[in-house]
Amino acid sequence: MTKEYDKPDSIFSLDSSRPVLLQIRKGLWLTRYQFADKLYTTYASIYAWEHGRSRPILSLAQIKVLDEMLKTLGISWQDLPDNWFPDNWEENEDNEIES
Repeated sequence: MTKEYDKPDSIFSLDSSRPVLLQIRKGLWLTRYQFADKLYTTYASIYAWEHGRSRPILSLAQIKVLDEMLKTLGISWQDLPDNWFPDNWEENEDNEIES
């Protein structure tokens, strides 16, 4: 199952101060609804993951899709931090990202 994603216009790099899934979604220029659809989940789950309200537990199908997304961004699983959510991440006006 191979999915095609548009190549981002710029070089993607991770910012250790922001949640990884949020960065992946924004790097692919996907809304939360689009990201949720591609990952076989709900908007509410994506929102909760991005705001540190819950941690994702991914199925094999979701991992495969996420792997394709990472390849599109030019990164691999080894590039991801062990902790996908910074310890100091808190929802506030600066962290709120519109879909």
